[in-house]
Amino acid sequence: MYKSPHNMEPLVPGSRDSRLVGLAAEVLRKSAELGGRLHPLLRKSVASFLRITNSYYSNLIEDHYTHPIDIERALHNEYFDDPVKRVLQIEGKVYIKAQELIESELDKKTFNISSLDFIKSVHKRFYENLPDDLKIIKDSDSENVAKVSAGELRSREVKVGRHIPPSYLYLHLFMQRFE
Repeated sequence: MYKSPHNMEPLVPGSRDSRLVGLAAEVLRKSAELGGRLHPLLRKSVASFLRITNSYYSNLIEDHYTHPIDIERALHNEYFDDPVKRVLQIEGKVYIKAQELIESELDKKTFNISSLDFIKSVHKRFYENLPDDLKIIKDSDSENVAKVSAGELRSREVKVGRHIPPSYLYLHLFMQRFE
């Protein structure tokens, strides 16, 4: 169980990682160059594709497998009859809709995206629209269950797929360090 924020270090590359810093700068430069060359409609399509990709991988972390094509179908209200597959499609759609809303807010004003308030608002945007079936969390022993509180830090130990996140007792320290 993670109890100390040093477990997530380094948060950013240090001066000893000059090669990594250079590579990151190159990625940013090439990304800006590519973005400047794309027609606005194509840029919009790429962003849409990347939202689906983000949804797929984010949900996969929690052992929720939904093929990207099935997530795209959900965006067009085309759902599986199978209730298990359908709820996972809805999860993917909710993820994308929350991401679009946050992107539009970020376009309008500046936020400290590493602040606890911003992170809690992202969490709330996602969980407030998620089906109740997907708001259930299990303790790390996988026996006791609870409902996720949208926009709030955990008040119990959990396991996310195969990942055991930091102890809820120390989350405030991790969040302070991240911020």
